[in-house]
Amino acid sequence: MLNAFFDRVLDRPWRAMAICVAVTLLAVAGAPGLGFTTAYDAYFSPQNPEWRAYKSIEKAFERTDNVLFALAPAAGDVFTRETLATVRELTDAAWELPYAKSVSSLANFHDAYARGDELAVEPLVPTGELDDGALATVRERAVDNPRVAGSLLADDGEVTGVVVSFELPQTERESAVRRIAGAVRDLADRVEAERPDLEVYLTGAVMLNQAMIDSIRWDLTYLYPPFFLIMFAVLALFFRSLGATLATLAILLMAVGTAFGAAGWAGITLNTASVSSAIIILTLAVADSVHILVGYANARVAGNERRPALLESLRVNAQPVFLTSLTTALGFLGMNFSDSPPFRDLGNIVALGVAAAFVYSLVFLPAALTVLPSEVATGRGRGLLAALAEFVIRRRRALLVAGAVALAGLSAAIGLNRFGDNYVEFFDHSLEFRRDTEFINRELTGMQLIEYPLEAGASGDVHDPEFLRRVDRLVDWFREQPEVRRVVAVTELIKRLNQTFHGGDPAYHRIPESRELAAQLLFFYEMSLPQGMDITNLVNLDKSAARVAVVLDPILDQRMRDLDERAQDWMAEHLSPDTAAPGSSISIMFAYIAERNFRSMLLGTLMAFAFIAVAMVLAFRSLRLGLLSLFPNLAPLAMGFGAWGLLVGQTGVATSVVASLTLGIVVDDTVHLLSKYRRARRERGLAPHDALRDAFANVGTALCLTSLVLVVGFVLMTLSSFSMTQHMGALTAMIIVLALVVDFLFLPPLLLLLDRR
Repeated sequence: MLNAFFDRVLDRPWRAMAICVAVTLLAVAGAPGLGFTTAYDAYFSPQNPEWRAYKSIEKAFERTDNVLFALAPAAGDVFTRETLATVRELTDAAWELPYAKSVSSLANFHDAYARGDELAVEPLVPTGELDDGALATVRERAVDNPRVAGSLLADDGEVTGVVVSFELPQTERESAVRRIAGAVRDLADRVEAERPDLEVYLTGAVMLNQAMIDSIRWDLTYLYPPFFLIMFAVLALFFRSLGATLATLAILLMAVGTAFGAAGWAGITLNTASVSSAIIILTLAVADSVHILVGYANARVAGNERRPALLESLRVNAQPVFLTSLTTALGFLGMNFSDSPPFRDLGNIVALGVAAAFVYSLVFLPAALTVLPSEVATGRGRGLLAALAEFVIRRRRALLVAGAVALAGLSAAIGLNRFGDNYVEFFDHSLEFRRDTEFINRELTGMQLIEYPLEAGASGDVHDPEFLRRVDRLVDWFREQPEVRRVVAVTELIKRLNQTFHGGDPAYHRIPESRELAAQLLFFYEMSLPQGMDITNLVNLDKSAARVAVVLDPILDQRMRDLDERAQDWMAEHLSPDTAAPGSSISIMFAYIAERNFRSMLLGTLMAFAFIAVAMVLAFRSLRLGLLSLFPNLAPLAMGFGAWGLLVGQTGVATSVVASLTLGIVVDDTVHLLSKYRRARRERGLAPHDALRDAFANVGTALCLTSLVLVVGFVLMTLSSFSMTQHMGALTAMIIVLALVVDFLFLPPLLLLLDRR
């Protein structure tokens, strides 16, 4: 059946090529259906508990779509007439930003002061010209106010912040984010142009979303063009055939177009993680064509004419190419068990691309070779491979021992890996967001935080003194923790108001004794704020819940999870179940996603492994060969993760999917080597040693080239500006190299040991 099919392809090559192009165009017609999002919460499924907790906070309190302007004067002093005037001008201009809801800064911050027997709420920075005495008073009050220091003002007074909150529309949020980010950057540039002695730094949730766009734009500009140039150069130098090279590149583009077009028909929404599926498909799709071209070249060297050589290559490679495509697709489909939706989409898109590349390699490629001038030369390296085969046969026992030692040693280092993702570190230092956020984190305020929405009960119960005291004890506990930089809660505001109400007496810096007084103090303060200002960042609208925001020093996600777990234990012991709440924030969501994703992917990898094992046994029609083939597929994974533990030691949401991703890839070398070995044993009746030599001679070159292409593709991913892509590319490339080493140096001795008949 296959021979008849291939005969028809070669009889009508133009028709075969036209059908492939038509299928591609039909698929590409669905591309307009592709969505795209830069939202950070796209990494979390609706079932994710941290995501659900985060959404509940957004529903009860103000949404945290914000931008923080950090102003750093060269003189190192915020409290000058010029800088405070700039802060006021920036505050006024920020109200004009698209979708701006509120603006907070030193210029419009209001605090309570005692005026005799009266309680007055006045701006921290008075309007009008400030003399030296007034500047000194403003400095003293700002530094002494815990709601200002460490938030709107650096502890040393050298940097100040302007925080703008936005109310984004429910629809077209992506375009709104781009519009806001553009306006924010224009405003920052204008401030720097007017004040050359002042630097402006930007961060916040809106700028995080914009950084996702900047990352993709950087990759498309600086990653994909070099990939195509390198791929063209490698294929052209190896095959020394322009026709074969162009046909292979055409298959790559058609595979990507088919996969992304089908994704569009399915309504998939891409983001910074799933968009990398394009370069993965481009990398993987080369393998099928390489094996067919090498087989064709070998048949030509053996004296066959072009058509018989093509038919022989297709006959010999159809089954292993199908099997490798199947196992690769199964590995990527295992990513559907991921807890992070973008990686499910990545797996499905790549699986579609691999399937498309398989079909096009068996139809479009032979048809193109028939009509194009495509003499292929692949004789390079055959002498080295023959020498390698003799070395492996002669040193097989020593290689078995060395391989076992290396496997045991590297596998033991797997435990050195620690889970953790820091969303700031998702971006390379080439992006402004990473540099600005690290500066603000270091010089002004912490960007890692955990928020706890504590339920008081019914409407107005947040004024209950007993509830406020329990919250205050929690705040005190957090302040004792080594990871915490500062804590923001309504209790600090109420204690300060109570002290001011009693003439500034420090003895009254405590929670009021009566519910009525607490309610009156908060009501008076809120009513005295200027238009657009409120305290919904501290309590919800009906005063039934209070939010405690814990700002952290820059720490690893593991320490953040440890702090959250200690906080949960404390609340379980000291608060009622109705009051206690899970912690949530962007930081805590990413802190848990890596470990949660690893657990879900463990099942997915095991399922993919089981299907691959069954496919291998059925394909080789041998339980012994099928099971033997699994060992060199698992060994590179164990060794790769062990080496990663030694070299890096930190795994995140991206590296947690690498096991399933690479499982299907590393099978390819094993399948082709065993397929050629088995064919030499059964069809030609060769002894094990001779069959091994024959397998090295026939497939060794193709294995080296496909591994080179794969490594080049995944190494290029390490040049991405997005760390998820970098880490996934680096670990995958490492495992592919280890897989080639295992298949050349460890699998053959094992094969000779077990196949003595």
